[in-house]
Amino acid sequence: MRLTKWDVYAAWAPEDSIWSQWAKPVVFANLPPERDSDDSAPDAVGLGDAWLPRSASEERNTAWVIDLPGAESVAAAIELSRLGYRPVPLFNGAPPSSAKRSAVDTGVVARALRAGAPELLTSSIAKDAPPAFMLDSQRMPKKPTAHGTFDNRWITLPQDYPSARFLLAADIHFVCVVQKSDQQLPEDLIHVLRRWQDAGIRISVQPLTGTRAPIRLSKPSFYRSLFYRTLARIGLRRNSAGGFGALIPEPSEGSGFVYG
Repeated sequence: MRLTKWDVYAAWAPEDSIWSQWAKPVVFANLPPERDSDDSAPDAVGLGDAWLPRSASEERNTAWVIDLPGAESVAAAIELSRLGYRPVPLFNGAPPSSAKRSAVDTGVVARALRAGAPELLTSSIAKDAPPAFMLDSQRMPKKPTAHGTFDNRWITLPQDYPSARFLLAADIHFVCVVQKSDQQLPEDLIHVLRRWQDAGIRISVQPLTGTRAPIRLSKPSFYRSLFYRTLARIGLRRNSAGGFGALIPEPSEGSGFVYG
C-alpha cells in the first residue's frame, strides 16, 4: 500500500479520535519518500509480552505513556492498538534537511511510523479508546558540540498532553508508564505526571520485563513555575517548521559563539 505522508499522519491522528489534537505533526511533515524496504511493520519481538495489559476494555480507565527508544516506542504502540488503545505520537524532534549528523535519529522513527500506518488505517479502534502517548526515551542525548551537527534534542512538556481535568472527563483515572527497565523517570516527564497525580490520577510504571508498580512522585525542580517552560528549553534549538531542531553553525557563519 503506497501512502502519502498525509495518509500516514491520518493513520496515527484520525479525525474521529479525541486524542489526535495532541499528535505532533513535525515528523510526519518531513517523512522521507517511501521505499519498498519500508513496508514491514515495526518489529516488536524484542519487547516481549509480559508488559502488555489484557485489553483496553478491561483497563478502560487507564492511559499509557510509552517512554522507549524511538522505533520500540512505535512497536509498543502498535501492540497496544491491537488491544484497543489509540496511539498518540508525541515525537517532537525535526529531522535534518539533508544527510547531516543529528543528535536524535528521527529517521528510524519516521520509517516505523510509515510502516505501521497501513495496519492502523484498517484497524477498528473505538472512537473513545483510551490513549497511548508515544515518546522517544533517547530524546535528550548528550549535547552535541560539533559544528554542522543538527541538534534536534527535545523535551516533553505539560502543554503537550491533555490536562488532568480532560483525562478525568474521559474517565481516565490511571496512567501507566512503559519503560525499558526499572529506572528513574526523566524529569521532563515527571513534570507531566505530577500534575496528573495532584488531580487524583494514579501513576504506575511498567518495565518491559518486570512487574507493574504504583509510584508516588515528588515535586521536581521549578514545578508549576511560570518560568519552567523557558528554563527547560534553554540550550535546545527550535525549528521554524515546528518542534526542535537546528544546525550548530560553522564558525564562519557567525561570530564564533554558539547560542543555545
